[in-house]
Amino acid sequence: MSVTELLQDARAVITALGAEPFDDNAALLKWRQELEQHANDLIQQAQDPIAIGVVGEFSVGKSMLIGTLLGRPDLLPVEQRATTGNVTALYLRPAEPGTRTAIDGDATVRFLSEPELSRCVEYMLSELAAALRQVHRVEALEQLAGYDPVADGWDRFDAWCRRHIWPGPDAEAIGNLEVRKIAVELAAMRDGHLAGRDLLKAQVSVSHAIVRAALDLGDEAPDLDEFPRRPGLPALTLNGIQTDSAQLQRSFSLIRRVEYRVLVDPDFWPLDGLRGDNEVLLLDFPGLTARRSAKRDEFLSRSVLRDIHTIITVYDSGKAGTDVPDKFYTMLEEHGRPRTELRESILAVGNAFDRVNEPDLPPSGPITLERLRAASQQYNDLYNGALLLVDKRDERIVLTSSVVAIEKRGIPTSFTGQEAAKLATARAGVPEVLVRWRSVARRLVEAEPDSPGVSTIEAFVADGGFDHLRRLIERHATEHGVANKLSTMKRQHARLREALERLCRLLPHHDLPRGANAMEQARAKLLELTDDMRRRHEALFRALGDFRDPLTVVMAAGEPLIEAVQNDATTAVASWEAWRTVLQRADGGLIRKDAPAAQGPAGGLRARFPTAPRARYDSTGAFREPYLETCGRYIHAGRRAFAEAVRVWVEEQSTETAELRLRINDDDIQDLLRTGLLRLTGDADTVETRMQGLGLLADLEWFIIPAPTEAEAVDGEAAAAVEYGFPAERERALPWNVSVPEKAGDRQQQMVRHQLYLFRQRRELDNAVVSVVTAELVRQIEAFYELRRDDLAVVSEQMLTRDEIRRMFPVDRPAGQEEDAAEPDRSESPLRSLLRQWRERDDQPGV
Repeated sequence: MSVTELLQDARAVITALGAEPFDDNAALLKWRQELEQHANDLIQQAQDPIAIGVVGEFSVGKSMLIGTLLGRPDLLPVEQRATTGNVTALYLRPAEPGTRTAIDGDATVRFLSEPELSRCVEYMLSELAAALRQVHRVEALEQLAGYDPVADGWDRFDAWCRRHIWPGPDAEAIGNLEVRKIAVELAAMRDGHLAGRDLLKAQVSVSHAIVRAALDLGDEAPDLDEFPRRPGLPALTLNGIQTDSAQLQRSFSLIRRVEYRVLVDPDFWPLDGLRGDNEVLLLDFPGLTARRSAKRDEFLSRSVLRDIHTIITVYDSGKAGTDVPDKFYTMLEEHGRPRTELRESILAVGNAFDRVNEPDLPPSGPITLERLRAASQQYNDLYNGALLLVDKRDERIVLTSSVVAIEKRGIPTSFTGQEAAKLATARAGVPEVLVRWRSVARRLVEAEPDSPGVSTIEAFVADGGFDHLRRLIERHATEHGVANKLSTMKRQHARLREALERLCRLLPHHDLPRGANAMEQARAKLLELTDDMRRRHEALFRALGDFRDPLTVVMAAGEPLIEAVQNDATTAVASWEAWRTVLQRADGGLIRKDAPAAQGPAGGLRARFPTAPRARYDSTGAFREPYLETCGRYIHAGRRAFAEAVRVWVEEQSTETAELRLRINDDDIQDLLRTGLLRLTGDADTVETRMQGLGLLADLEWFIIPAPTEAEAVDGEAAAAVEYGFPAERERALPWNVSVPEKAGDRQQQMVRHQLYLFRQRRELDNAVVSVVTAELVRQIEAFYELRRDDLAVVSEQMLTRDEIRRMFPVDRPAGQEEDAAEPDRSESPLRSLLRQWRERDDQPGV
């Protein structure tokens, strides 16, 4: 599908949603919002230009790097502290020649929708749960299971915090700092949500000055020692956040992203290689590891990264050993990007390269990149980390320094205070830095003139690496941007399709039954169905009695299973080679004591054609291997026969259930069940779970057990029973072993060498094999019966009660009312009609 076709599908969903009648049901409305969000996201992806994302840790200088890339280092707030946690979107267009880069007009602040906020809180709660497991406080998770504070309210969260984290001085509290940080951050989400419900899904224009003042959260660290009480401030309004930086700051946790229109000085970047007739979209991601909004920032990054086509991962060249780039890579993988696409998505930037210490190199002569890496630990860490990230495509690694670019090109800045002082100090050191790295670059060229790594250092010396970075972005976007955009949209379309399928499963095929007569009809249908299901459940429970007594279980052909396996095992024991081998040594009924064969002379044909030594069966240990092999073989055979017996039994029962299965799967019945369950529970997930439970009685495939393969080992309890059941000491010499002493003429000793002793030993081993195999099959059949008996009890619990059906379809017929008025014909659900069209399109070849 093309970008245009995907966009048409998204708009078709929005149109169908507008035409679909929805009852005031919280569960349906939740999934409606989810579908609408997916459609709007796909529309946004289609309309947005090629998107370039800049990611990295909060202190790597991303904001200043972006500003310098656009010719205005102070374009965005530049701080050495993690004070903000928003995605900043810059829509770029070229300015008039000779005009400095500047923000054009007000900022647009976009807020999370309610489904997005729910997902954000859900993600933060999952991170809280992971932290609790780390400190072995799993019991504290019970109250949070299945909890959505956005839909269910925050009171439960507050109560949980007071009980487990801030319970007061006389109770044991969870003191883990990570747990407390996440809880405090969730409390900030709580405050934003409770005060800013009217902001959800909104977008509003706000002056750049107010945005800049509001989203600087300051240096003050959150208090982890006290429960974060609700502030009790007035509600946030769209008008208020436009004019009051304090209100906008209070809405911080709800902000999805902040957008600016930026006119770019064409002397720095004309954008011709990127733009065509459209804007360029550059996104500055929040730095991970921020103190105030770490988990929220991670969620935002995960959400927005799915829409990015070129990802610039920024390292701090002086301390590149961080795992933050790897975290961003993992986030990219989470959205289903295959490795081949990831390879074509990522560029790596080693920023602030001017701060890398002078490498310990010999004073003169050519040097290689390998020698440079050995001489500089900082450069080595940067190179190795970046090389892995770009899949060893070192032409996608860039070295940059905003300070060098500002100094070399004389770019004016308007920093003040501490930032201005730091910049002045850094600029003073630039000449020395350039002398050093110009020398390194010259010596690298002598050794490796065609290496991309060498070109990168030359580009850094030329202008801080920014011309190189701009060319690389343009080339990358030209070669891969459109393809990556289409791939991103196709993944979003798949999410849209999944959400549409889910919502259509929940929608009634008709309007909700209305009026006393319609309610009575719906109730009567479900009561009849439920009565039949209970009768079928009772019959199935009785039929399960076929497995109550393992000795009466029959195979597919009708033969008692355990008896058949016993007979086969006995026949197998009787056919062991051991008996023939030993009996061949009998002379007059007595088994001779043959000494081991003497080794023949070396050489000759025996050396060329050796034969394996024959087993002598002179000790009990020699019988252990055939005993183990036979036990394992017939335990497997019994298990396979039992699995086949269960399969045949399921087929028979399924025949009896066929009519019930057709009724349960009927569209009208499915419609009534889903409609009624939604009205009863108000939760779409519970409806899906209950519908699956109701279907268990109609489709008995879950009864079937897998047959073991030949390669599967007998292990666990069965293996222990086999070992324990060997009827002899593991290594004991038998009477015909040459090592057993025997006096001449000792008749009693000769009699124990009689072949009857061997027959007695065979009977003992046969009994042992049969006993072990029987015990294992009895254990498996009994376990199957008990498990399925418990399962049928669960199925019974899933079936509707008469009281539930009455509450699903209440009848309140006024006195004297007769039949309901005739219902008008209803057209097909717009959403179901759209889904049907998509499925028909899927069936067309070449589409």
